[in-house]
Amino acid sequence: MTATCVVWPRRKPPTAPRLRLDDPDADPGIPGSGTTAVMLGALTLYNITPGPLLFQHQPDIVWGLIASLFVANIILIVMNIR
Repeated sequence: MTATCVVWPRRKPPTAPRLRLDDPDADPGIPGSGTTAVMLGALTLYNITPGPLLFQHQPDIVWGLIASLFVANIILIVMNIR
């Protein structure tokens, strides 16, 4: 008597659709660096929703941040000249 071996065809395991990182609609919202994480945390601490609509909803905060970075650069230039 000989043994018969039945081999079932292999099935591919079900996979979830892949997340494309170049698709802006599928952005997972993971900060790229520690500085970005601190900025996101500070904004959410003050109930400010970070994102592209920040310029429309909170323009004073955005332009204040840009102005503070400009002043900080001027101060660093003055410190470097001495």
